[in-house]
Amino acid sequence: MLKNFFFLILFIFFFPILIFSQTNIDKLKMELKTSVDTQRVNVLLNISSLYFSTQKDSALKYAALANINIQEINSVKHEARAYYMLGVIYVFTEKYLEAELYLKKAKLEYEEIDDKVNIIRCLDKIGLIYLKKSNFSKAIECYTSELKLAELLDDKFAQAYSLNNIAIVYYKENNYDEALKYYEKSFAINEKNSNKEGIALGYNNIGEIFKIKGDLKTALDHYLKALSIFKEIQYESGIAYASCSVCEVYLLLDETKKARINILIAEKIFYKLNDSYGLAEVYKNLADIYVKNNKFEEATLYYKKSILFANKIDSKEQIKINYLRLSDLFQSKNDLSKALHYYKKYSLLKDSIFDSSKSKIINQLKINYETEKKDKVIKELSIKSKLDELEKKQNRKIIIIQIISFAVLLIVSVVIFIQKLKKNQAYTSLVKMNLEIMNSNKEMIKSKIKYDNLLKENNLNKIDNIDKYNKSALTDTYKNELFDELMLLMEEEKYYLKKEMSLTEVSKILNTNNLYLSQVINQKTNSNFNNFINSYRINEARKFLSDPSFYNYTIDGIAMEVGFKSKSTFNIAFKKFAGVTPSFFRKKALSDAD
Repeated sequence: MLKNFFFLILFIFFFPILIFSQTNIDKLKMELKTSVDTQRVNVLLNISSLYFSTQKDSALKYAALANINIQEINSVKHEARAYYMLGVIYVFTEKYLEAELYLKKAKLEYEEIDDKVNIIRCLDKIGLIYLKKSNFSKAIECYTSELKLAELLDDKFAQAYSLNNIAIVYYKENNYDEALKYYEKSFAINEKNSNKEGIALGYNNIGEIFKIKGDLKTALDHYLKALSIFKEIQYESGIAYASCSVCEVYLLLDETKKARINILIAEKIFYKLNDSYGLAEVYKNLADIYVKNNKFEEATLYYKKSILFANKIDSKEQIKINYLRLSDLFQSKNDLSKALHYYKKYSLLKDSIFDSSKSKIINQLKINYETEKKDKVIKELSIKSKLDELEKKQNRKIIIIQIISFAVLLIVSVVIFIQKLKKNQAYTSLVKMNLEIMNSNKEMIKSKIKYDNLLKENNLNKIDNIDKYNKSALTDTYKNELFDELMLLMEEEKYYLKKEMSLTEVSKILNTNNLYLSQVINQKTNSNFNNFINSYRINEARKFLSDPSFYNYTIDGIAMEVGFKSKSTFNIAFKKFAGVTPSFFRKKALSDAD
């Protein structure tokens, strides 16, 4: 039963799936109609999570939609989550190639933003893929990396889980001593941190090792402790699987009554949870009980019932075991025909393609192939001329298609070239217009300097004038004087070059308030404060970009020089005001200067 417990905790600990509720899904689908960008991606992934436990196809559909939508936004965090969701769905639909691809993509994205918690989750699922493919060395490598990260984060819960994973790999390799060592390490951490789910799992896993080693009394003691804790925390799946484990030990001890009591408890819970894997285990164990009691007809019925539920989830391992049990049962009854029938079924699932039964099938296929080959030779001789004619016609069609394709390609290329040429001309025109704007701004600055000198000669104190209106209505005179002060601050002191500048800060310098200053800017320039400031910064950037002496400056450097905090903000603002990108503007401006 170890494998059952391993998958039992997989999502509880490392993949929080939302509880399935049609009401929740309907609510999210309504939200999807109005959501955009990262919000839309989150809604799609939440719907996928809700569908995961019951409808894998629907879960895959919404996860795929999230991956399509993520291409339209720039969010590493959301991209990583979308990749991770797809990877997990593929793991549990046994599409391991796709699962590994998406989980490794998710891991790279999480590494980019240094999200160690989610890197651990990715390593956990990648390790599971290697485990399922029996690549045990790679699985150990993943789980060891997972453990190191958990230790780095001092996450005791994750450490215990990673140690448990390493133990499972050793268990799969039949290295039970190493498995027991790591199970005990995991158990010690869970016990110290009072993690009852982990403690119960540890008791079960350690019990499994003792059962394999033949120490049934110790195994039973551990299974019963696991069952007791699961009952205490009212964890139904844990109760059911632990009851199955207890049943199996009681069967080995020939205590069939106790075995039956426990397996019936498990049956009731698995029916409630609609757990086909669990029900397949229950009916296999019930059949084993009936075999112990020499009730072969009932045993046959329950082995077949177990196969029925195993088929629902395509659990070949369970089907194979049941076939072998049926073969042994009929052999014990001396019904050799049925014993052989079920043994053949068991062998087909167990053995490779080179076993004796499949070799016969291959030999028969070879005979059929040779017969068909001879028939084809006869037919080929009779229709050779027809094939030649058809080939000539086909060749003519291919030539015509190639000519048409070439002509279409040529036309499309010409159209694209013309469009690119027009676009380049338009951008070049925009650059010229920007240079004209820059030059006209220089003249405007000269006029403002003359105006300022005139004010000084006449001993006009503008700030005092502004103070007069601080507590009065916003008159035209006040607005004009406030705007003049603002222009002087921008054009002479170049205050816009300051990166941390704000409306509040400028208002304080001009001895006014945010509301008045914002109103004046809106009325005088027909723009808001940010656009007003950015227009000065972009004009300053034009000077840098069009001056050959600043050619050694990077775009980043120029952005910082003119007051922007980041290159991305600068690029957006420059494109808005200039109509072209900074790099294109520089290229064209400098080429025109040459």
